[in-house]
This record gives sequence, C-alpha cells and structure tokens, in this order.
Amino acid sequence: MSRHHPAEHRAQDKKTPTTMAQDKNKQSLDSKIMLCGNCSAPEGSEGVSKLSACARCATVVYCSKECQKAHWIADHKRRCIDKANDEAPSHTSQKVRKGIAFQAAAAGEECSICLGSLVGTTVTTLQCSHVLHAECAAELFKPGVKRTCPLCRIPIQSELEQRIGEATRRFVAIDQMVERGEASWSALPAEAQSEIDAAVSEWRIAADHGLEEAQYKLGILFSTGRGVAQSDKEAAKWYKMAAEQGNPEAQFNLGHFFATGRGMLQRDEKAAQWFRKAADQGHVDAQQHLGSLYMQGRGVPQSNAQMVRWWQKAAEQGDMDSQNNLGNLYAQGTGVPQSHAEAMEWWGRAAEQGQMNAQCMKGLFLLKGNGVAKNQVEGLKLLRKAADQGHPEAKMIVAGFK
Repeated sequence: MSRHHPAEHRAQDKKTPTTMAQDKNKQSLDSKIMLCGNCSAPEGSEGVSKLSACARCATVVYCSKECQKAHWIADHKRRCIDKANDEAPSHTSQKVRKGIAFQAAAAGEECSICLGSLVGTTVTTLQCSHVLHAECAAELFKPGVKRTCPLCRIPIQSELEQRIGEATRRFVAIDQMVERGEASWSALPAEAQSEIDAAVSEWRIAADHGLEEAQYKLGILFSTGRGVAQSDKEAAKWYKMAAEQGNPEAQFNLGHFFATGRGMLQRDEKAAQWFRKAADQGHVDAQQHLGSLYMQGRGVPQSNAQMVRWWQKAAEQGDMDSQNNLGNLYAQGTGVPQSHAEAMEWWGRAAEQGQMNAQCMKGLFLLKGNGVAKNQVEGLKLLRKAADQGHPEAKMIVAGFK
C-alpha cells in the first residue's frame, strides 16, 4: 500500500528551477510573455504560436498536450484547483455588487422573484449582477432548487462559496509565485504572506459555517504547511469534518492518516472504513489502497476476491499501479484464472503510462516467449525503458545483451 499518497504527501516543494528557468520567468513578468508551465517555451517562439491554459484551473499554460500531461503527472495534479465553481461567468467583487444593489434600489427596480420593490429592503446581488431580495435569493440555495439566476440562468453561488473562490484565487497566485521560483513557502515576502493569511481567514469562516470544500482546503494547507505552521493534528481535524460530509478527497486523506498514524493513532480498520467511503464514490487512489488492504488483511479480512475487485475498478479508471497489479495476478493465477494474455494486456496498459515493473514484466515475457509470441526486439525495448528508470532486474537483463 505504498505507492500512492494524498496530494499533499507528494513532494511538497518539488522544484528547484534552474537559474535559466528563473531568469525566463522573471523576464516573462516584465514583458508579459507567457511561458509553458512544463518546458518554459515562450509564446510566439518557433513551433509555439499559442499557449493553451489548463481547462481546470486556468492558471497555468502549455505549448502542447504532451507538456500539459507531463506537468500534470509530475506536479500540477496536486496543485490544480478546479475553479469551475469558484469563478462565476460574470464575477464581480463584493464592493461592486453593493454598488449595483444601491443603484438598482435607487432606480426603483423590482425583485425578479417576488416582484416586490427593492427600496428599503435587504438585498443580494448575484455574481451576474442581478439584484434580488435577500430572502428570495436564499430560496435559490435550498436543497433541490436549481442554482441559477432566475433572469439569465447563469449558475450562482452563495456568499460563502464566493468567498471560498476569492480565497482560492489568492492562494493560487502565491502558489504559482513559489512554483516559478520567485519565493519559497518557508520564507514568503510579507505581501505574499498577507495574501495567504487573508485566504486562510476566508476559508476558516466558510469552514466554520460547515462548507466542506473550505474544510478540505484547510486540511491540505495544514498538512503541507504552505503558508501556515504545519500540523498533522490540525489537518486531521479539518479532513474529518469534510470527510463526514462526503468529500471523497478528504475521506481518502483521512484514511491515509489513519493508515500511517499521521495526526492520530494508527488504526487499520479506520483506514479501511474511510478508503471504502471514498472508493465507493469512485476515488481511484482509495480503490487502489483498499485493494492493498484486502491483499494484506489489514483492517479487513484478507480476501483475494475483494483485492481483485478494487484493483479492477482502479485499473479501469487508468491507475497504472493497479493495472500492473492485475497483470501480476493474472500471470500467477491469484484470485483470477491464470491467463498470460490478460497479464500482457494489463501490463501493456501500465507500461504505456511508464510503470517500470509492468515494462519489465511484459518485456521479459516477450523476450522469452512465456505464453505469448516471442518478440525479442519489442521485449528489449520495454526492458530498456524500465532499466532507464532504475529497475534493477531490467538493468541486469539489458546489460547482458550489450
């Protein structure tokens, strides 16, 4: 159960950009030239006519799909924050929205829900700038009600959700500054620290009001110690709050805390409980971990059937380590009927994603013709890929063919 870790457990400040990369990024700030988030290629250079932004967070740009995929795997996955619900199509600040509300009341406008006058009443200005009575707007946030403006149908958010979004944008801006090598989390400039403090304050307000998204973000923050004093105990507290509300990422991270004894007593049965809750929601890392617990009989009765079940679910979602595990199971006939064809299929999927054990095993089977057509050229090709990643057995085999 050692291969996947929660987002915040992976290399926390993974990068030390080279001096050249730092210079490029500083130049880009001065000249407004955008650089690829992976290879630092500037927009407009040879072969890079236009950079495309990450569709999820819109804060990092790339020169190609290959660079975007490489950066996602290497580092961006743990940093990317989905802003689809953080940023309304016509986002306006709270100060601007107050001005809009005042003008609407002065102009004698009516609430578009109850058609009552806005004069002398408490009103709410939606992100799309339409003004409603506060009590009428509150009806839009009740369970089962479609959360869109009754006039323009643009999706809307509560004030607390908007504050989460504004805090997230502040945090992402500083996170990108650190990623560019312009600062470090251990020594932020005073202005950057002030922005982080403001973001944490907004997240705390939302979290204290029960918003699980803010609770999860605080869990990540205290677990990594980015801009705050690192505290596993504090992280576990916020993860638990978000997990109890059904947040699958928080459930997985809480399970990992129980499995490793971070911020709490180590308890395998609790780890299995939270991994299962996240796995039932389709969380791929939780499915992989749960399969490993069933393999080892940790916190759950040992069960090859359950091990296969959860690894199969994760593998079908593209998890390369679960794919490799399934390949091993089919090769050995453990928990499944032995089938070299199935083993090669799953190893092949994992090998394409760079899983070195799968590359080694598939390469070895092709090299020797174990239950499959012998193909020394393809076998050595895969073995070399595994050897280049440091796989000891693959290195020994490749060395014998030189």
